Amino acid sequence: MRRMLFDIFKRQTKELRLNKLIEKNKKKINESEKIKTFNRLIEDANRRIEAQDQLEEMKNEVKINNPNTKKYKDEEWEEIYEDR
Repeated sequence: MRRMLFDIFKRQTKELRLNKLIEKNKKKINESEKIKTFNRLIEDANRRIEAQDQLEEMKNEVKINNPNTKKYKDEEWEEIYEDR
């Protein structure tokens, strides 16, 4: 019974020491640095969204300006294909 109690106590203290070491070695960042980093991420995300929107607008403009660029109708193309 004493050995079991000793083992339990030993494991608990080992876990406590390990947690203390982990907390001690964690990198601590200032609040201002956290805010700067977060703002930079938001700005980057907004830039990407704007670029994606512009790309979609450009694609739509190209579709509107060039609705059909086929040189041949489907029937004509079939004839050309069969001849070749």
